[in-house]
Amino acid sequence: MAAAMTDEIVTGPLGDLRGQLADLEAEIARIERERSALRAQFQAIEDRAMTAVRAGDDSSAKIALEELQAAVEMDALLDADLTVLRATAAEARDFLLTLGPKP
Repeated sequence: MAAAMTDEIVTGPLGDLRGQLADLEAEIARIERERSALRAQFQAIEDRAMTAVRAGDDSSAKIALEELQAAVEMDALLDADLTVLRATAAEARDFLLTLGPKP
């Protein structure tokens, strides 16, 4: 009877938690890729702004700097998301290691 109950826990709630952990890890990887692509754009945007400044094109420089500011703000939001998701994933991993069989 105890073995059957343990099997139910492993395949039930702990199995669900393993699936949720896998989903979290996939989301973390997706956001890391998105953030990496965004950061790769920083230099190109800065270069565009500097080229516009040197050419005396204040309007284009302002647009590029606003675009850079928006990218920096998005980067900060993605960083905050990653912080929360990583903490949640770590907590789930710790729970699985403490109360369940090795994932």
